[in-house]
Amino acid sequence: PCPSRFYGNDKNHICTPCVDPDALTCDANGALSCQSGYLWNRQCLPTCPSATFAVGHVCKACSDSFGVGTAVCTANSAVTCTPGYNLYGKNCISDDQCFALGGYFPNSESSCLPEGLYLRLRLTTYLRCRWRLLHLHLQVRLRRNV
Repeated sequence: PCPSRFYGNDKNHICTPCVDPDALTCDANGALSCQSGYLWNRQCLPTCPSATFAVGHVCKACSDSFGVGTAVCTANSAVTCTPGYNLYGKNCISDDQCFALGGYFPNSESSCLPEGLYLRLRLTTYLRCRWRLLHLHLQVRLRRNV
């Protein structure tokens, strides 16, 4: 067997150094474990890349744990979803999956909400918009009268 940071080369039967200098163990295709940093796609990295999270010293894809539409996550749940996906519990689900729940609707903040909450948020947004328009209209009228 070869020592740490080397692998047994099947072609010439010689212990060959790992290509990645931070690899503790490796094979001809890259790192299998890292002395420092995090293992991701057979490489040792100082931090896990975006759309991944660390489990020990290994990076896991958010999409594997919390759905294909997961953009950002922690080890425990999705945080944000990509367009067309919505936060529902700890996961990101598609708009179609949200509608299929029955009584749930995707909203503009990428969340899948129960109908009552969805309607309240829509009404609040509508009222804010109407208030802004009224406020602007009054400002214009006041300026004309000055």
